[in-house]
Amino acid sequence: MAVRLAWGVIADRDRGAWMVDTGERVEDHGQEALAGAAVVLGDKNSPAAAVLAARESLAELIGTGGITVAGAGIDLGAGFVSARLAGTGGDRRDAVLAALRILGMDDARRIGERTATLVALFGVTATKPVGAEAERAIAEGRWAALTLASAAADLLGPEQLVQVLGWEIPEGIDPIPTGAPSALALNLRRVLESYSRPRRLELLADLWEQVCTRQASARTLRLLLDSQDLTVEDGLHRRYRQHLEAESVDLVTGSRERELSLLDALHYIPDWNWFWRQRLEWMIQDAIAATVLLRTAVAVQELGVHDGITLLRDQIGTAASLPTKSELIRAKRKRPDISKLPARPACHLREIDAWLRRHQPMDAAFERFVRARTAHALAYGLVIDQACADLVGSHIAVDILPEDWDSESLRTWRNAFGNTETRLPSDWWQIPLVRNRDADSLAARLAKWAESVDARTTTQVLIPAPIDPTPPAEPATRNGVTTPADPDPDAEPVARDEPGVQDESDTPGMWSDDRPREVGADLLWYGDLADAILRMRGQARAEIGWGYLVPYFETDPTVPQPDPLTPRPDSIPLAVAGAAQLVSLGAIAPARCREWTRLCAGLMTSGSVAAALSNEFEVAETVLVHDGSTLPETTARIQIARNAARLAEWSDYMGNCIAGPWYQDQAVRGLSILVALRDEQDTIQVNAELRANRSGWLVSEIYGRFNSEADPALGRALRRWVLGLRRTEPEPAEVTPDAPVRPRRAKPNPFLELAPVLREAVRAVFDAAPETLRALTAVAGSPEADPKALTAMRRSPAARLNQLCAEALDADRVSLPDLWSAVNNRPLATALANLDPVLAAKYPRLQTLTADAQLPSKRLRELVKAPELAQARSMDLIALRLRKALVEMAMADAPTFAAALARRPSWDLICTFAIAITSSPDHSYPVTAISDPKSTKVTGFPATSLTDPDGPWQPRLSAAVEFGGGIEQFWERAAESGVLISLSWLKGGTWQALWARAWAPATR
Repeated sequence: MAVRLAWGVIADRDRGAWMVDTGERVEDHGQEALAGAAVVLGDKNSPAAAVLAARESLAELIGTGGITVAGAGIDLGAGFVSARLAGTGGDRRDAVLAALRILGMDDARRIGERTATLVALFGVTATKPVGAEAERAIAEGRWAALTLASAAADLLGPEQLVQVLGWEIPEGIDPIPTGAPSALALNLRRVLESYSRPRRLELLADLWEQVCTRQASARTLRLLLDSQDLTVEDGLHRRYRQHLEAESVDLVTGSRERELSLLDALHYIPDWNWFWRQRLEWMIQDAIAATVLLRTAVAVQELGVHDGITLLRDQIGTAASLPTKSELIRAKRKRPDISKLPARPACHLREIDAWLRRHQPMDAAFERFVRARTAHALAYGLVIDQACADLVGSHIAVDILPEDWDSESLRTWRNAFGNTETRLPSDWWQIPLVRNRDADSLAARLAKWAESVDARTTTQVLIPAPIDPTPPAEPATRNGVTTPADPDPDAEPVARDEPGVQDESDTPGMWSDDRPREVGADLLWYGDLADAILRMRGQARAEIGWGYLVPYFETDPTVPQPDPLTPRPDSIPLAVAGAAQLVSLGAIAPARCREWTRLCAGLMTSGSVAAALSNEFEVAETVLVHDGSTLPETTARIQIARNAARLAEWSDYMGNCIAGPWYQDQAVRGLSILVALRDEQDTIQVNAELRANRSGWLVSEIYGRFNSEADPALGRALRRWVLGLRRTEPEPAEVTPDAPVRPRRAKPNPFLELAPVLREAVRAVFDAAPETLRALTAVAGSPEADPKALTAMRRSPAARLNQLCAEALDADRVSLPDLWSAVNNRPLATALANLDPVLAAKYPRLQTLTADAQLPSKRLRELVKAPELAQARSMDLIALRLRKALVEMAMADAPTFAAALARRPSWDLICTFAIAITSSPDHSYPVTAISDPKSTKVTGFPATSLTDPDGPWQPRLSAAVEFGGGIEQFWERAAESGVLISLSWLKGGTWQALWARAWAPATR
């Protein structure tokens, strides 16, 4: 019997195949049970010793490169070659590439002739230039470029493949870390087939750059975090607390020799001027020092020690000079029983500054010196953060605080370096740490000052910077990174373009003296520390919440996960698989697209994608009971998909098309069950499809990540478990003869007489407001107002619909006023309201058609099956859900809502939500008054009144009941503080400007 090999090859009849692991002949077992197994192929009459030698050679290769290499036909000596039995996935190029990684160019001849190898990789595009460039890529180890070129060989021409093969890979980066080239080729064809060859190359080049950039950023962050020693954090907490206690005792006694007795401690009442002010001064110094040490650690890791220290030289010197020399000497006193580190971060900065002041060389010893100190930057930042939160939030009583206070250390720091570009004073809404808890925040003071100053006057008070006639020094370039030239050692410290530092208009001294300035009580210095800690965590800035006494933030926040269907450029196989998934769901690639980001955005906006997460699957109870259990003989946990959302989650990680329409259709009909096996770390190892047969279930497909071959042990264990499952049918119930029933004629459906009338009423509403359909479908990404998108939107979960709404506003696919008008114009509700009152009274259950709930009767469901009524009901339900989403965004002060309102203001929206916000019992975001307390006049042009029945406010007072705390609460709070709006609506402008723009369309 001839042996059937992988990819349709039949071995000669005089050739035999032996299993690599057992050494038994294949004919003795039957090939069906050995699908895809690795074998050695040789003469049938080969001696046992020769077979053993060939098996050992192939086993060694498999141990290095995996079972895939066996399919490459590697020469094992003595007439034996490697092979795989029929039943494996992929194609021969997967095996050839895997073998080349092990053999390299020196032993590539063991795979076969050079021409045959190139044809296996590139097909008909395997020209001489392609072969030469491929050999160079192999010699240089650029396997990602070789894999991508092989996968794209059917889509690109020879000249374009030469370009792909020449793409460079940054150190430590692998754009294609795993995945079969054949699977990547299939996904590339799905995504790029509609484009021309030049456009395909542009898209691939852009994807390559995005993936390399993303992986480089991830690698930099990983190295940055690896450079930090957090094992010292607990000891450093105790060391810092012990030092503060000792310094506080010395501060109380006023002498280093006198001991503080217990009675003295009981009698002592710390006051502001003598005790708490000094404690806050120390805290500000430590916060600044920790901030600079964190910035130094980041700069050293990203730019190198020399360039990083040069960039932050002035900041290091200034921060190190804030505490006195004697204070740092006491902080450096050794306490090996607690921690070997100094208590205060400025000690490390002073040591680095001292090295630089002595003009010692920045050599290898200096690099070790710096890295040993920056390794504790994150630990110091976390310790100072906790100490600041304790001091400001718990230790200092509010009644001890003065009405205003400042810090000399903060003044020195701000005068030298100003504010950071990521944390401007105009964005700082924390209430100052003063006795009056109703005091204005720094941002509020600046906003009021800006309103009081005429724009022309504002430009006149700007102080122009002096012009330096000396030409600037040329910047230095190192490893492709441009850094400033070495500073003049004799120059005075000035604000510089350092990481996160800008000399901006918010810096004190740049404006006239009447402009509000930052003081220590504003706690903005604490925000700088928060940003530095989060920068170390790989984020641009901290997300700060405004607390009663102290702002709060997460020092290690959870990274938000993207939508499961969004293609992520973490690697090329994952990004391409995500895009191919969208195409398989019916999305259409946008035409004339040159960037990969635009390609993915176009795919995501397709209306068919919204329906991808709405399907629920039918899963047999005999299988569903095992969901979450452990697979026998393994430690893997079984997870069964019950809906399409779960498949999208799996596909997002696995890089396969398991969420495609074919799998979903089979699962919805109960013909297949889709399974994932997760390891002890909850990472998906394989996806599998179970198909039903007459008696039970069988494993139809099982693959690893990126459609790679599954772990054989997991595959065997899963198949054994599935064989034990049965399709149990319910036992037939005993049939008892019913009593004879007199035939009755079915009653006519009374609602059917309403159908023509209701259809005409709905058509009239459609004709009167065609923009409603256009606005609703634009949310789903359908610019042509396709009614088919409504069904997918109606089936979408609330979270998905909310996300689509936010994306539509961000992308400006629909304006906020148009969307608000659409969600308040519900066709079916309007048609029912326009019905003859006699008919409406005769059929009161018609009103249930407008509720977002299941219809209570079969007759009503039959009524709305008419196309016009079905579309109208879908529009009503979608409008209700989108309206709820918009209200939630407005009342939570979502940035998306604020940006959309500021971009296209509407007096209808402003009045509605100003009333709701004013009547709301609590605001977790900054607000500002647009009217005076106890006044019904609202400033702005046009001027309006809250009590005018023909004005914009009175008709919208119902918003206080629907969204806020009630009409009584609105009038009470309007009398106390005036009508309130979210400050984010102004976007740095004024209320008068926003109100005038809102009325502009009506006045023109």
